[in-house]
Amino acid sequence: MGEQGQARPTMADRLADTAAPSRNGAEPPTRQEAWAWLTETPDHREFVKVLLAYLPMDPEACREFLYQREIKARCALVKREAYALYRGYLWPALRRLRDFDEALWERELEPALRADLTLAPPETLTALLDADIPTPLQLFQGLMHEGMLLFGGKSKRGKSWLMFDLAIALAVGRSGFRHYGCPEARPVLYLALEDGRARLQSRARAIQPNLMTADTFHLRYSFPSFGEGAVELLAQEIARYHYGLVIVDVLAKLEQPAPGGREQNYHDVYAMFQPLQELRKQHPFCLTMLTHLRKQEADDVFDNLLGSVAYQGAQDVLWVLERKPKEEFAFLHIRDKDAEDQTIALRFTEGHWEYIGEGEEYEVTRDQRKIMRILWEERQELSIQALMKAASFPEAKYGYLRKLLLTMVSEDLIHRTRRGHYSATVRGIEEMVPSDENDVPF
Repeated sequence: MGEQGQARPTMADRLADTAAPSRNGAEPPTRQEAWAWLTETPDHREFVKVLLAYLPMDPEACREFLYQREIKARCALVKREAYALYRGYLWPALRRLRDFDEALWERELEPALRADLTLAPPETLTALLDADIPTPLQLFQGLMHEGMLLFGGKSKRGKSWLMFDLAIALAVGRSGFRHYGCPEARPVLYLALEDGRARLQSRARAIQPNLMTADTFHLRYSFPSFGEGAVELLAQEIARYHYGLVIVDVLAKLEQPAPGGREQNYHDVYAMFQPLQELRKQHPFCLTMLTHLRKQEADDVFDNLLGSVAYQGAQDVLWVLERKPKEEFAFLHIRDKDAEDQTIALRFTEGHWEYIGEGEEYEVTRDQRKIMRILWEERQELSIQALMKAASFPEAKYGYLRKLLLTMVSEDLIHRTRRGHYSATVRGIEEMVPSDENDVPF
């Protein structure tokens, strides 16, 4: 092909060639050339690619360039107009520069960010009411929709299995938990950053033994952290494969440490999640991130999620899985910014998590049966403290148990003495203890 038919190499292409001179003998660009490339390219993505490619060739020149008014203004523009590109790709590279002062850079960037900053006209309520706003993409009707979802549960209680089960359901187009309808099968990306291929293969075969092909279910076993360009790479993956669901198992593997090795504060966490929110606004998909729970239990189950309140505030939806070790039943607590809190009861059977009812009603009935069995087996009056210990209720559930006992007293299932102790009634035994066990007089 003649020279006229060849595409003109971009600045980034030439820099890539220069990185391997033995391949084509390309000479590194002069500082004047690099400066021209950086100041003349109009595209943010091309600007970042050129800067990152040139950075390892001449770090000192790049350091000088960064503090020049034109380059600093351009970095500020990238931060303002393409935050995901800045935070997920450019910022990690800048942090690796020797003696780079992160705090000073951010302070000096502020005036450039404010330069020529004007507000667009505000939207009127009339325009808002008349706007055709698309409804959120539903992955499973009434259960999961587009947005950012933080899913917590104690270690070894089944949260990874649960999410893997839902991911397969979405990829093949079947209902979630055998209850929530799936309007349309969608591609899935599962970042399995803790489990290996053998474990996931075994899990998939247990969940759906007849599954032979699932080409739209993609797995990756490693991924760069947020400080190493994760958001930018994730944006490329979503644009290429059109994922409806991206699962990060677990979030801790992608988190970036706070500057100076200190503990992350509220602003650090928000800065970490902001590029992800911007990415979600560009693509209608659900980003689900798995995390652990605190060891100390709180009154509000969502306060058990590991991390500061910023972890919760940055999400659209929170899930918490509550399950005792080796128990087949579990409760999934759901807090959605656009809906009422709900709890659903699930049962693990035949490799699946299966919906069995609304959680609060099921939980009350289950706990009532537990209390009744304890009173029937002990055959004596017991205090609230003794019942809590026998039923393994945490201290945080004292108020819940007290209300439950008063309800059972009002329904004549148990009797309360003047000393505040409780015993089973004949009616309670007949209704809540299996008939083959209650034939012994109480």
